Amino acid sequence: MKKIILISTITIVLSACATSKENSSSAEKKVILSDLEMGQKLYQNYTQANFDDGKNLYNSKCAACHAAKYPTSKSPEEWKAIVPNMTALSNKKNKPISSDEEVLITKYLVTVSSK
Repeated sequence: MKKIILISTITIVLSACATSKENSSSAEKKVILSDLEMGQKLYQNYTQANFDDGKNLYNSKCAACHAAKYPTSKSPEEWKAIVPNMTALSNKKNKPISSDEEVLITKYLVTVSSK
């Protein structure tokens, strides 16, 4: 009888701990923003067209010289430093990237890497 009471008590205590842990982890869950929502949080008047244009430019312009890295492979700060350097290099190689295109590419990469 004592064993049954002991086992029941242990089971109840463990169940209470597990339930408490589940509730606290549920409350700590992060809200995940969509790419567009993140872009709009970072940049005023950022649109789906801006995001799409930046993505398309990144995939076409950057991949013209090398394999494009996945945006989350670098931090937002790294992308902000890399893109101007790559733009200058691309322009020297007669594969022009305009300043407007550079901005769209940078905003796309910063947006995706910020999540």
